[in-house]
Amino acid sequence: MTNNFLIKREVLNKIKFDERLAKYGHEDTLFGYYLNQRNITIRHIDNPILNGDIEDNETFLSKTELGITNLVSILNYVDNDEDFIKDVALLSFYNKLDKKRLLFFVSLIFKPLKPVIKFSLKKGV
Repeated sequence: MTNNFLIKREVLNKIKFDERLAKYGHEDTLFGYYLNQRNITIRHIDNPILNGDIEDNETFLSKTELGITNLVSILNYVDNDEDFIKDVALLSFYNKLDKKRLLFFVSLIFKPLKPVIKFSLKKGV
């Protein structure tokens, strides 16, 4: 996550945020991948952010969907790199379902339930 990090100016000048990602989500994931590809160590610090401006459930779900769309775009940018997939929990889980040939069944169950799940999440039920 890049909402609170330090980086040397020369590194940031060499490795930029990918401007192909014009919408919300996972710009920092791709940035971290680019750093990792160049063997630049990332050290995370325990520095929580307090956010008094909590989004409502509908906004959060909308941003999550945009982030997933960006994640799919990123997969194309990195040519479905296995290391990238392993580092992103959602992609790793998807990959496991795919390898076990369970995607069809999950999709079969999820599609009719999606409106009910979204409604429940939006209402906070």
